[in-house]
Amino acid sequence: MTGSFGGILGVGGVGFFIAPGEYAPPDPTEDIRIPPELVAPRAGRYILRVTEPLEEVTYFDQLHLVAYDHPDDWEIYPDERFTGTPPFPTGKPFAVAEKIFPQAAQNHRGENVLDQIREIDRRYVEPPKDVRFVGYADDHWIELDFGEQLQNLDADASLVLYLYGWVEYTYSHVNYAAHQAGITMRSPWIEVPDGKGGWRVAMPEAGFPAGLPRMMTLDISSLPIRQEGRMRIRTNMEVFWDQIFVGENVLSSELRVNTLQPTVAKLRSLGYPREFSPDGADPTIYDYQRLDQGVPFKNMTGDFTRFGDVRELLEKVDDQFVIMARGEEIALEFDASKLPELPAGWTRTIVLHTDGYCKDMDLYTAFPDTVKPLPYHGMKNYPPQEPAPNISVSQEYQRVWNTRRIVGN
Repeated sequence: MTGSFGGILGVGGVGFFIAPGEYAPPDPTEDIRIPPELVAPRAGRYILRVTEPLEEVTYFDQLHLVAYDHPDDWEIYPDERFTGTPPFPTGKPFAVAEKIFPQAAQNHRGENVLDQIREIDRRYVEPPKDVRFVGYADDHWIELDFGEQLQNLDADASLVLYLYGWVEYTYSHVNYAAHQAGITMRSPWIEVPDGKGGWRVAMPEAGFPAGLPRMMTLDISSLPIRQEGRMRIRTNMEVFWDQIFVGENVLSSELRVNTLQPTVAKLRSLGYPREFSPDGADPTIYDYQRLDQGVPFKNMTGDFTRFGDVRELLEKVDDQFVIMARGEEIALEFDASKLPELPAGWTRTIVLHTDGYCKDMDLYTAFPDTVKPLPYHGMKNYPPQEPAPNISVSQEYQRVWNTRRIVGN
C-alpha cells in the first residue's frame, strides 16, 4: 500500500474533558475501510505503517485486517462513526449497490449545496465556525430532500445513511473554556418534518466522522423518511460534509469474510510525517516520505513497550497493550497469499480493525502527563475508579514488555 488514510483510535480517546467531573466515554474498537487505490498487495503482502505523529500516547490491544470478498456491484463499508453515547457502532459490514443521492440539499442559510455533496472531491459544506473555540460552530444544518426515491423501496428494506467528511477535533481545555461561556457541544442529530411546517428530533445522536476524512455509516431504517423523503442533519460541531447518500443494505450470504493477522509487527522509532495540503485547503494530510525528526512536543512520563516484534500483544483483546509514544510507528505486513482467489466478477474490500485507546497531553485531560493509569476494557470510564482485574497478570505483562522508560519534560 502507498499513501495515507485517516486517523485511528480517535474514538478510543480517554480522559477527554466534557464538563467539570465529566469525561467522554471511550469506544476502543474502530473499523476503517482502506481506500481501494491504496490496497494493492506488493510482492504478495499488504504493507501498513501505523504512526503516532501527535503529542499523545496510544495503547494498541488488537490489530488485524478483514477481507470482504463480494460481487463487483457492491461497495462495502463498516458500521462506524464517533458517538459519545452507547450503543456504539458494531463494525459489521453494510453493502450498497445503488446510491440514492438527494435531489435537493441546502444549508442553514438556504444556500444550494447539492453539488458539494455529490462527489468526494474535498469541496465541503462548510460550517459557520465559532472562532473562539476550535471544533465548535454556530448552530447549523444541512437539509436533504430525496423526493420520491425512497417510496418504492421495500418496507422491510434496511436503509443506511452514508456520510463522508471530517471533523475538526476540539480539545479538553477548549471544552473547559466553552463550559465557562455556557456553551455545550452537540453531536450531529437528525430531524424530520413534524407535519406542521417545522421539524422534530427523530434521532438525538447520529454521530460524526472520527477525525480526518472518512465514511461514517448510520442505519436509518427506523426513521419516517420513506414517504416525504426529507431530513436535516444538525449540530454545532465543526463538521465538514463532502458526500451524502442513502443506500439499501443488500448484504447477503454471498459475502465471504477472511481475517489476516500480521506476519510482521515491529514497534520502532520513526519521526514525524510532514503535513501538507494538495490543494491549499483543509484538512492537511501526512506525507510519510518526508519526515521531521524534531517537533516542539512534550514527553509523557511512563513505561512504554520495548521496540521490536509486538505481534503477540496485538493478537487478542486482553488489556496487554502496545504502548507507543509520539514519533513512533508499528510497521505491519500481512500475507495476501493466504486469501482465496476471487471469482470472476468479484472484488475485495479491506478493512483495518483496531482495538485500543489514546490519550493526549492537554492540561484538562485526565492524567495528561503520565502513561498510567492504564486503561482497561472493563472500566466504566477513564480515569478508572477501580483497579483492573487480574492485577498479577497485568503486572507481569508490564514487567516483561514495558521496559522503555521515558521521562517527561
